[in-house]
Parts: sequence; structure tokens; C-alpha cells
Amino acid sequence: MKKQNKTWALLAPIVVLVLIGGVITAALALTNEATAPVIAEAQRKAAEKAMQTVLPQGADFALVESTEGLPEAVTEVQAAGNGAGYVITVSAKGYANMTVMVGVGSDGKVTGTQVLVQEETKGIGSKVVEDGSAFQQQLVGIDSVDGVEGIAGATMSSNGMKNAVQAALDAGTILSGGTVEAKVYEAPANLTDEVLAQYYPGASFTDVPGGKVSDAGTVVYAGEAGMTGPVPVAVLFGADGQILAVVADTSAETPEYGQPLGENGYTDAFAGVSGGGEVDGVSGVTITSDAIKGGVDYAIANLETVKGAG
Repeated sequence: MKKQNKTWALLAPIVVLVLIGGVITAALALTNEATAPVIAEAQRKAAEKAMQTVLPQGADFALVESTEGLPEAVTEVQAAGNGAGYVITVSAKGYANMTVMVGVGSDGKVTGTQVLVQEETKGIGSKVVEDGSAFQQQLVGIDSVDGVEGIAGATMSSNGMKNAVQAALDAGTILSGGTVEAKVYEAPANLTDEVLAQYYPGASFTDVPGGKVSDAGTVVYAGEAGMTGPVPVAVLFGADGQILAVVADTSAETPEYGQPLGENGYTDAFAGVSGGGEVDGVSGVTITSDAIKGGVDYAIANLETVKGAG
């Protein structure tokens, strides 16, 4: 009996804890079941309010089921049932990641913008992303971000918003049955004949929009926003489509920080990869290294287009 009592004394706390855990789990499940519809309804109303803000003339919004064929940054499209236009949600990169909702009217012009998610620097990037900011006010009525002025000291945030709005405008054009010409990048200044000869000995290249083509391989140009502006990139592909090398012109980036990435062997890490994400960013110069990685991804996505132009 004493042995059984001793055993029970050891097991009792465990049994009690298990029972308490079961009760708490059940209570949480019931609470979640009860609150989930309330949360979903609140989110729906918030989304409707945001859509009405960026496309005031819109009504009877309906989700466009597929974003295939639209700019990659577009994550969701709501079409106004009354034909007023579209509400387009876009993911973009400012100083940090941001999610932007853009209204595009039936005339192809911006009717309003609202930043849904952002982590921009308070007092700097926030001047761009805050509701009703002077930067966002200048976006209403435009059909292109060409000529939109950024906020001094908040270049990254300004460029992120401009990229988001242009992606939404392009999506609106495509959704309305129009076409958008792919952006054509120029070669980085440090892509020399000597560099080409190193990777394509004896090859003769033909210049085409967005790159160069030859029997030995293809060079695709790209450009992503760095710390101080676009970072021109050239990705050198072999005849088999594998990356041989990456050339990045970082001369305009911050000296002693982003600038050396185009010179210190960092780009060597991209040889043979199938995506920019396979190469780690560089601590302290994340923005510049991310620009190079983004350029590599763009070049990979456009390889066949450039090859076909030859």
C-alpha cells in the first residue's frame, strides 16, 4: 500500500498538469472559434474602408482570382463592379518591406494610395508612407511615376513607393487589355570587353535590347535600387543557361560600405546559382547586396527574352 501511495504521489502532479492543459486547450479552441468570425469581419471592414479610400468612386468590389501576367510585385487585385477601376495591392521594398494599396481609375490614373504595412524610419521614411503625406498627395492623378519627386533624406522609401505605384499602374493597364513594355536596362560601366573575353574567349556578341547575345552565351542587364540609386548589373550566362559571372557597378554606392561589393569578390558567389536568394547578403550593406541579388533574379527571369531578341 505504501508503495502504491508513493507511486500515486509521483504521478498525481503529472495527471493534474495534463488535465489543466487539456482544459486550457479546450478553452482556447472555444475562444478562437468564437472570436475568429469577429476578427474576420473587422478585417473585411478595414479592407473595404481602405479600398474606398484609394478608389472613392468604386463600389461592389470583387477579387480578381489570378494575378498571373501582372507585375510580380502585385499580390491582390480588387475590381470595382461599377467599372470605376481597380484596387491593387503591391509588395515593395523601401528602407524595409512595405505593402501598398493603390487605386487605379478606369482612365489609368492613380486615384489614391495607402500604405498598409511598413517599417520605415520614423521622421525620415515615415514622411513618405504616412497617410496624407505630401509625397502621396502628388501621386494622385498621375499615369506614370516619371517626374515624381522623392523626399530628401528618404530616397529608399521614396523609390519603394514609386516602384509600388508603377507596378500598380502597369497592372491596371494590363487588366484593361493594354500592354506594358518591359523595362530595358543598360550595361554597367564596368562591363568591359576584357571582362567578356575572360568568360567568353573568342566570342563575338550582338547587342540587343537589355543585353548581348552570342553562340557562347548571353549577357542580361538589370538594375535594382541600392542605397543611393540604381545598381546596374550584368549577369553572364553560358550557352547552357548557367551563370558564369555577375558584374555590378556599385561606384555610386556609399564609399567603404556598399561601393566595395562590386570590387571585392562578392559577385563571385553568384556563379552557378539558380537564384539571387542562394547568396547571403552582407551585414552592414544589406541594401546594396540585396540590389545585386535582385538584379540577378531579374536577369534570370528575362534570360529567354533577351536570347530571343538575338
